[in-house]
Amino acid sequence: MFFTRQNTPRWLIFLIDLFIVSCSVLLAYLIRFNFSIPGSELKPLPTVFGCIVGIRSLSFLIARSYAGIIRYTSTSDALRVVSTIFSGSLLFVLINLITFFLINKFFLIPFSIIIIDFLITCMAMITFRMVVKLAFLELQRPERQQVNIIIYGAGEAGITAKRVLDRDI
Repeated sequence: MFFTRQNTPRWLIFLIDLFIVSCSVLLAYLIRFNFSIPGSELKPLPTVFGCIVGIRSLSFLIARSYAGIIRYTSTSDALRVVSTIFSGSLLFVLINLITFFLINKFFLIPFSIIIIDFLITCMAMITFRMVVKLAFLELQRPERQQVNIIIYGAGEAGITAKRVLDRDI
């Protein structure tokens, strides 16, 4: 069986990440050109799309950003996602410089697309992971009767007691 009850398969997370990248590239183009992409930009779009998705998938495979258990996502996972996407974006800038100075005086990927894609991809991938984590926590917690309490006292001890109670309930 492909799915287990405990963890989401890594290949599914990888495919979802690639879907997010694909959507972010298209959304970056639409935002950059005010939802009306000119014909001169449509011609290189399949090449740019393949380049971006290919490099992002290679960077995901190298960094193994899909390999963590998604329900235990933390800030370290978010930092790994951001650093992986940032390294891919730096590679896009390098490709742009190579194509401009060494090949044909033409930027393959507009710099504005690289920046917009970076922002959208980071936000979407981190949001996806956090939503899955929160959904898992809500589904796993059985409905319990809530009891209102008052924590008497000020300072760090009261805040610590509240945090402990919030975690346990």
